[in-house]
Amino acid sequence: HHVFRCTRTFLPDMRERGRGVIINVSTVEAFRGVPHNSAYSAFNAGVSAFTRSLAVEVGRDGIRVNCIAPDMADTLQTPGDSMLRGRDPQLIRSWIPLGRWGQPLDYAKVMLFLAGDLSSFMTGNTLMVDGGTMAASGWYGRASGSGWTNLPDQP
Repeated sequence: HHVFRCTRTFLPDMRERGRGVIINVSTVEAFRGVPHNSAYSAFNAGVSAFTRSLAVEVGRDGIRVNCIAPDMADTLQTPGDSMLRGRDPQLIRSWIPLGRWGQPLDYAKVMLFLAGDLSSFMTGNTLMVDGGTMAASGWYGRASGSGWTNLPDQP
């Protein structure tokens, strides 16, 4: 997988320079059960575990290792329309606490933070970049704005 290959390729140079930042990409699905996608969920949980272990291993070499875990991204790989599957687009406001799809720039900004000095004392973390879906833990705001439901197709 790309996470291991990239690490193996770039880590020796980072160690030689005595500094570096590695940012892995996992998914929120690494932290919750996903029916019919157990291998995907398990592999990404492994990416987050790899991030933690590698951070401990290379921290004294001046290298920080963190990870982002996106969810609900409207990208070329995961178009929002394909996730809606013909359902009312207004459901997004119920599914995602921030009320919108994540955009590539949302994820890039968090990665820039992790790569920069503002996060210089962070290592071994996986940051959820998910509009609040993980915090909601399967609860969805009702379209009416009053209350919550765990049945997302029923506003």
